[in-house]
Amino acid sequence: MRSRDQKKLAQQRCAEQLTRSFRAPFFFLFGMSGIINILALTGSFYMLQVYDRALPSGSLPTLIGLSILAIGLYLAQGLFDVLRSQILVRLGAQLDRRVAPLAQRVGIDMPRFGFSTAEAMERGRDVDTVRGFLGSPGLVALFDLPWVPVFLVFVYILHPYLGALTVAGAVVLALLTVLAELLTRRWTAATQQAVVARNAIADSNARSADVLKAMGFADRAVDRYRRANDEHLELQTRTTDVSGTFGAVSRVLRMILQSAVLGLGAYLVIGGELSAGAIIAASITSARALAPIDQAIGNWKVILAARTAFRRLKETVVLDPALPERTAPHRRLSSSVDEQVCSTLNEREKDILRLVAFGFTSKEIADRLAATPKTVETQKARACTKLGLASRAQIVQFAILQGWLYGEIPVR
Repeated sequence: MRSRDQKKLAQQRCAEQLTRSFRAPFFFLFGMSGIINILALTGSFYMLQVYDRALPSGSLPTLIGLSILAIGLYLAQGLFDVLRSQILVRLGAQLDRRVAPLAQRVGIDMPRFGFSTAEAMERGRDVDTVRGFLGSPGLVALFDLPWVPVFLVFVYILHPYLGALTVAGAVVLALLTVLAELLTRRWTAATQQAVVARNAIADSNARSADVLKAMGFADRAVDRYRRANDEHLELQTRTTDVSGTFGAVSRVLRMILQSAVLGLGAYLVIGGELSAGAIIAASITSARALAPIDQAIGNWKVILAARTAFRRLKETVVLDPALPERTAPHRRLSSSVDEQVCSTLNEREKDILRLVAFGFTSKEIADRLAATPKTVETQKARACTKLGLASRAQIVQFAILQGWLYGEIPVR
């Protein structure tokens, strides 16, 4: 039990280390995103100064000076944007180098416990999904979201009415984001499961092609794949319809809000409460404030897929079959295992341990004993708990001590 607790603790630490190692770069990127978003106010300030300072004074040097300053700030914003993109791509590559071999080890080990080849291959695809997300617009939108209040405050400074209108638009788009999360989460998970099931059938058909042809079951196999594919396509269509609808609604609301800001700004200018340059500045800033929310809604399907993949990657770290060998070496069993300990096992548990010692997988054991792989795993775990066994090597040692490796192999 102590060995098992040490293994579990080491696995949890490895999973925590996977996220902890990326915290510092992500905090750095968060700060860089703040600089990028502050520099994004360049266009608003430029329009404000041109309309309210350069044009009324008719000063050409003022216009040239403002233009040179704006160009310099735009170049700085572009430089920081490029650096952020390159850092994200390299973080994705670093994650791939660290986790891909581990995912491959777990994938190789999974078929021993009754998982299909397609389910094992999903561990590697999870790495690709997370790496692709790190360089996608979806993650950039998440970095920009916390800086939306900066733009809202700027619009509010121009005029409280314009600020209130922009905040109302941001709240509506935020509610759309929450609604999109609630409606697409279940469909996204179901679609992912359908993909795994379809790929498992395709893999099984490919591996059993000769047998299916020889026994005349090829048409049945194709029909089975077609049904799984139809189910996947139906779920994918529903998910895409929901996310696409919310994306379209978000874009329409954003355009309506931008026009509403212009209209309200014009009304305030007519009333003498606002300058002409402030209208353009408010329109640009309000559009920039809502852009991250709009991008998040448009990429919500990608964000959900990446979140699910990263959650499975943390599970993959915990399932690393090489970890117990590093953190909890197999201890040799004492030869003083008495009959009283062995008597706590029922006949089915003894048969399962004996077959495990012989090298059978859970699926093969289930076939021999007319059970399911899940039942086999449950009974094997219960038997190992009773005996304090933490690895297959210890099961083999226990079977040798009991004389189980001689005679006929158990079968039902």
